[in-house]
Amino acid sequence: MNKTREDFAEERIQHLMDELKKKDDKITALKTVMVAAAEELKEHWDAHCDDEGYGPISLLRRLEEGLGSLYAGYTAGAFLLLQTENKALREMLNHRQNAAPQKQDSAGLEAR
Repeated sequence: MNKTREDFAEERIQHLMDELKKKDDKITALKTVMVAAAEELKEHWDAHCDDEGYGPISLLRRLEEGLGSLYAGYTAGAFLLLQTENKALREMLNHRQNAAPQKQDSAGLEAR
């Protein structure tokens, strides 16, 4: 069976949706790190400051060596990069969906 342009378009859309889901999952994981860091700051601020009240050096170390190490490739700019890539994928997906010919069922109604 030969694939039609619509078949290829549907496969491409599904691929883009899968990629978008992966990006959403990464963003969720990074938000988890951010929330954990905020909670740690609030609950243990004094423990993360030095004798003069400056810091929180120990928190930064824990985030870099602890929580952050759980997420391969995490850097300070990773969250922004994921948001940018996510937006680009959504725009591409919307463009492809709007440009793809609409299939019609046997009654002539549009189906997606």
